[in-house]
Amino acid sequence: MRVVWKQLGLLMLLTVMVAVFAGAVQAAAEPSIIVDGKKLDLTGGARVEIVDGNVIIPIRIVTENLGFQVGWDAQTRGISITEGSRTINLTVGSKTALVDGVEKTLLAAPVLKNGVTGVPLRFVSEQMGMDVDWNDATKTASVNRPAPPAGDSVTVTVDDISLNGRQLKIAVGGKVEPKVFTMSGPERIVIDLPGTSLSRALEDRSSQKGVVSIANSSEIAGVRYALFSNSPSTVRVVMDLNSAAPYTVTRGSANEVLVELTGEPTPGTDIPGTPGTGPQLPPVTQPEPPPVASGKKLIVIDAGHGGSDAGAVGATGKREKDVNLAIALKVQALLVNDPHLEVILTRDDDTFIELGNRGTKANEVKADAFVSIHANSVKNAPSANGSESYYYEEASKSFTQIMHKHLLEATGFRDRGVKQANFKVIRDANMVSVLLETGFLSNAAEEAKLFTDDMQQRIAQGIVDGLKEYFGFA
Repeated sequence: MRVVWKQLGLLMLLTVMVAVFAGAVQAAAEPSIIVDGKKLDLTGGARVEIVDGNVIIPIRIVTENLGFQVGWDAQTRGISITEGSRTINLTVGSKTALVDGVEKTLLAAPVLKNGVTGVPLRFVSEQMGMDVDWNDATKTASVNRPAPPAGDSVTVTVDDISLNGRQLKIAVGGKVEPKVFTMSGPERIVIDLPGTSLSRALEDRSSQKGVVSIANSSEIAGVRYALFSNSPSTVRVVMDLNSAAPYTVTRGSANEVLVELTGEPTPGTDIPGTPGTGPQLPPVTQPEPPPVASGKKLIVIDAGHGGSDAGAVGATGKREKDVNLAIALKVQALLVNDPHLEVILTRDDDTFIELGNRGTKANEVKADAFVSIHANSVKNAPSANGSESYYYEEASKSFTQIMHKHLLEATGFRDRGVKQANFKVIRDANMVSVLLETGFLSNAAEEAKLFTDDMQQRIAQGIVDGLKEYFGFA
């Protein structure tokens, strides 16, 4: 009997310990945020903290998930948050805020910790007309945007896009609130115009790659545009830069949106602006745009050569047409159920296709991008090695740079760079296009790697990752 009591006592002790441990785990649970029913994925080191009973969120979450524009004054440690016609001015360490010039008192002051600026979630969201709720048991903050008015589906047209020197002018048929941010690798300024659609004239021009003709510029590599999203209808304009540069966003006459480069460009910096002032953002990672497009982007993947055209022959006799097709089929498999990208192959078996029919096929289906997959070879030079990527028109340079970056990450081969070439297969395509030379079959080591399933899968994934970054779905 004594043994039984000891066993019961031990069981009760274990039960108490499990309960205490579970409580400790729950108490240590990280706070989370749900916006419009979707839990945010707080990646990139973003953390939600509780200060004096208030939820403090990094500025990155404000810009990336709530869609507000944020400005930062390093001297005063001031933060400006703008949405539509409303502006909130906050100061790190101060519980006094200005909302459209009217003084308000905060329950918790903004903080600057380890280089990350944090602001009180409830105050910012409620001042912008959102509903906020906090569940203390699950440590979850819920933010819900108000339902849009019935008339919100009406769009205004973007009538013209032009570049004069360092200033980009976007003529809009009504008032819009642009969302402007930067992206890197390569450097570019992205202008999203919610509630807009393309005019008939711009729609016709967009079928010719959506490129704005520009004079030679040492700063601006190109300007392109497209209807980025159908829900809400959003036109996106992109300024491709040769190096990062500060800029301002202002309004011109008749609802024009003006984006102008300012100061001396400094390679490697990323200094976004806010409307009319161009101040530096808080010291946090600048977000990439959330994937908001509802319509799929159509991608044509071209497996180079095929049939009677074997392409390059490798050091041990392996054929280029085979590795090109294997990679193309893997890209197709990766995208078969993708919500944003749809893929068409120029060939899905060992078929010969005339060179002139590859780019034109992409034109016929009105593709958004064309990717031609190849492998290199050099006679009597078995040491030649590396990956390189080619574009034909300047309009495809930014696209090619992004695709090349992901190709290099996939292969790990030597970087042979991004180059311009008059290849017919990409010259014929009326959309952004790239020819990828994955590696050298004449190099025995690279030939062996390219014919492994692992390397082919990595290259296919790299192509998918590059497409998603370029179109804003990364």
